[in-house]
Amino acid sequence: MLVFHQKESVPLAIQLLDDMELRGGRRISVQEAKFELKGSYDPSKKPKMLSKKEKKKFKKDQEKLVLR
Repeated sequence: MLVFHQKESVPLAIQLLDDMELRGGRRISVQEAKFELKGSYDPSKKPKMLSKKEKKKFKKDQEKLVLR
């Protein structure tokens, strides 16, 4: 995997490296990475944050389990 810090470097890398032959006769394929969301986003499945009171209770319950 190659990573470029500047987007402007990508077309040049594709031009120079795509279908380049490596040792052993293998060829490489170079293309721009595509980022896309797979599936749909459901905000109801996002874990909710605990309140201070809930965090305190959770910590207390955890301590009880450890001390047993």
